[in-house]
This record gives sequence, C-alpha cells and structure tokens, in this order.
Amino acid sequence: MEPPQLTATETSLILLVGVFNQYASGDSDKKTLSKDEFGKLVKEEFPLIFQGKDAADIMKRLDKNKDNLIDINEFMHMISDLVGKSYKMMCDLEPKK
Repeated sequence: MEPPQLTATETSLILLVGVFNQYASGDSDKKTLSKDEFGKLVKEEFPLIFQGKDAADIMKRLDKNKDNLIDINEFMHMISDLVGKSYKMMCDLEPKK
C-alpha cells in the first residue's frame, strides 16, 4: 500500500518549516533564529520582498516575547502577514468590474 500523497498545501507547510529549520541550525539552539540567522534568512529567502529593509527592524517587530530570538511561531506570524499582503496585492491587480 502506498503512503498518502501530500497536497500542495501540506507540501508548502513542510517546506516552510524546513526553511526555518535550515537557518535555525546555524548555532547550538536549533529551535530559534538568532539575529544573524534571521538576517541571513531574510536576505536569501526574501530578497525582493524585504529589499532595502533592515532585518534587525523586522526582527524587533516579530519578536513578541522580546528574547532577541525568532521562534517558529513568530516566524509563522511573518509568513501569515506575507500571505495576507500577497493576497491583497493580487486582489488589487484584478481588473475592476
């Protein structure tokens, strides 16, 4: 019996967690992104979205518990905000009826 096939959405979620884990593995704490790890992630994974923006400023806004680290929940809040902004942009680009 074959394992069930993942949906595109399930695959997307796994990929996002994988990106977080990839960058979080840069130091001894594998469950959070340090300032340097977050800066690298922003620069390499979101070069167009965050073009010209300071990663430290983005991190300050995301770091809800003020521990100077980004955990998976804080990272996913950023992803959620980006999805919402992308959706709004797509809606704005649709021809008006």
